[in-house]
Amino acid sequence: MIEDTSKWENVVSDKNINCYKKAVEGQSSMVVKCVSEIEGFSSSEIFNAIYDLKLRMSWDKVFREFKVVRTAQNID
Repeated sequence: MIEDTSKWENVVSDKNINCYKKAVEGQSSMVVKCVSEIEGFSSSEIFNAIYDLKLRMSWDKVFREFKVVRTAQNID
């Protein structure tokens, strides 16, 4: 998948993962985007591990809160 990341700051660049961040104008929050290849799991399994709050709380020890600010189609 090739995406335009010119408006994003690359904060992690490794063999299997790239993470980007971008400030939200007029807000104190950041938007984070990570692209990774994870072997042995389907994309729906990975999505569920991140999006399902109960499942995520079982493995993500720094996770506190989750809310959808915008969908991916609206973030460039």
